Amino acid sequence: MDLTALRAHRVGVLGSGGLSATTIGAWLNESDVETVSYIADIGQDRPFSPGELSALFDKQGLTNRVIDLRSQMAETYLDLLKYQATYEGGYWNTTGAARKILVEGLVPELRADGCTVLVHGCVGGGNDQSRFARYCGALAPDLKVFTPWTNPWMLERFPSRESMTEYLRSRGYPGVFADYTGYSVDGNLGGYSHESGM
Repeated sequence: MDLTALRAHRVGVLGSGGLSATTIGAWLNESDVETVSYIADIGQDRPFSPGELSALFDKQGLTNRVIDLRSQMAETYLDLLKYQATYEGGYWNTTGAARKILVEGLVPELRADGCTVLVHGCVGGGNDQSRFARYCGALAPDLKVFTPWTNPWMLERFPSRESMTEYLRSRGYPGVFADYTGYSVDGNLGGYSHESGM
C-alpha cells in the first residue's frame, strides 16, 4: 500500500510507545491518513505507561484509545508456565505470546471503530513482523496489514532510527525517544526483552 491507498482507509495503529510505532502513527496522522492509535495495556511501564502515552498522544493531536489486556496476558502467561514454553531451554516465549494477545484483543476494537487497516511498527524481516502477519492472517483476514518498514517509500522517508528520532523531536515529542535510537525494549507482564546494535 502507498500513501494514497492508505488515505482511503481508517487506519488502526498499534501504538506501543516505541520509537518506530510512535513515528509511523505521528507521520501517518500528519500525512492526512485517518488514524486511531490503540494503546494496549499489557503491563508495560516504559518508556511510558499506557496512561502517560495516551496523554502524550492527546497533546500531539492523535486520536487514541487505551485497551486493557492485562487479564488476557496473565491467563496466557499462566499457560506458558504450565507448559514451560521456552525457546531452547531458557528464553520464555513472552514476546510471541504478547503479539497473539495484541491481535486477538485489539482487532475487535479496530473493527468496531471502522478501521480496515492495521499498522504496526515492527521492523522489516524481524520475528515480530512475521508474528503479526501470521496472527492477523489467522484471526483477522478481513483487515489489511500495513508493515511500514518493508516499503521502499517508507524506508526512503525514514532510513534509520536516528531519522525517526529527529522527526519526533521536530514535532515536539519528548527527548526520551532519543534513548531508544540504538536500543529498544519490549515489556509486558511477562517481563522485558531488550535489543540493541551493540
